[in-house]
Amino acid sequence: MNIFALIPAYNADKHIARVIHGCIAHLPRENVIVVDDGSTDRTRSLVEQSGATVIVHDNNRGKGAALRSGFSVALKYKCDMVITLDADMQHDPKYLPKFIEAAEEHHDWDIIIGTRRRSGSEMPWDRRLSNKWTSILLSIRTGQKISDSQSGYRLIRRNVLENVITKETGFIAESELLIKSSMRGNKIGSIDIPTIYSDEGSHINKFRDSSKFISLYFRSFFW
Repeated sequence: MNIFALIPAYNADKHIARVIHGCIAHLPRENVIVVDDGSTDRTRSLVEQSGATVIVHDNNRGKGAALRSGFSVALKYKCDMVITLDADMQHDPKYLPKFIEAAEEHHDWDIIIGTRRRSGSEMPWDRRLSNKWTSILLSIRTGQKISDSQSGYRLIRRNVLENVITKETGFIAESELLIKSSMRGNKIGSIDIPTIYSDEGSHINKFRDSSKFISLYFRSFFW
């Protein structure tokens, strides 16, 4: 299988080299794609030094836009599946083989989400609450069990990338993908991954992005 890792990155110079080299331990170097989404730090130069494939956005467009840019390149290079992960080491690359093994075992899973444990973890209380309720709502909307809707550590098969088109530019595009995939009959599975929180500040604005999620959720009934 032709498997790619896709890492959206914005001002991620503290951890990006470690994330890339963690991916290279399991995938060919050229199959690691980093989208530098308008960073103003050393992110781009570190990616170029690593030998990974780099896509550069001149301005910060948002995670959804970065994912679409990466998906487009992966499709161009004839990917069979893409594993997305964050650039801040909250998603440990050593679990890439676990996603691949799950995909090989469950051929009917079109998307596999890395599910983090909320209770008793280092996840901040407001993120636990937000994650719980968005996961419940998306489980209802998709008719499938989604335990961690906000996890960006995911395996996505080529058929989803070819047929599901997202429009949102920010973090909410990840929820949009789940809803639109389920509407096409795609099956969503999950595997357990550790809950890791580093000293990096989140780029998520909890009030803005929560309101965007609510808007997306209700708009989705009219798609």
